[in-house]
Amino acid sequence: SLVQSVKAVRETQREALVWLLFVTAVILGVGTAFLTVRSIDTPLQQLSDSARRFGDGELRPTERGDRPQELATLARAMGQMGARLRSVIDSVIRESRSIGLHAGDLSAMSEQLSAGSSEISRAIGGVTRNAEQQVVEVRAADQVIAGWRETAARDAGVAERMQTSGDQVRLLAEHQKKD
Repeated sequence: SLVQSVKAVRETQREALVWLLFVTAVILGVGTAFLTVRSIDTPLQQLSDSARRFGDGELRPTERGDRPQELATLARAMGQMGARLRSVIDSVIRESRSIGLHAGDLSAMSEQLSAGSSEISRAIGGVTRNAEQQVVEVRAADQVIAGWRETAARDAGVAERMQTSGDQVRLLAEHQKKD
């Protein structure tokens, strides 16, 4: 019966050892799972925060740090995308400034063209008072010039053609005045 008692004690010790190993394995499994989830969740949360900031217009690079390879690849891609967007935005800003400067130049040129058109129109009006034969031709030229004034406000390139036509009208008026 001593043998049976020893066997019973050993059996109890084995059961206790099995339970101890089981509990230890469960604790290690839970700990490993916790650490694994944490090692993925923290970098993923950082990337998620970076993506939210990115969506809000903050295009600076995401934080660096230890992260799984897949998340590191995603973070690099987000950083590259942000850099490209910053480059595009900088380019758009530069072009906008350039367009603004050129728009001012075009506006000044249009005003000059408009003033020149007004002077030409006054000169043609004087010719119409002095030569009744040319009334029809001067009115047609005045209509052309009025159309040119409207066009000059929209397109600065028309100025050269207006100057040429004005010179021709002036020469025609002088020629008619001599006749």
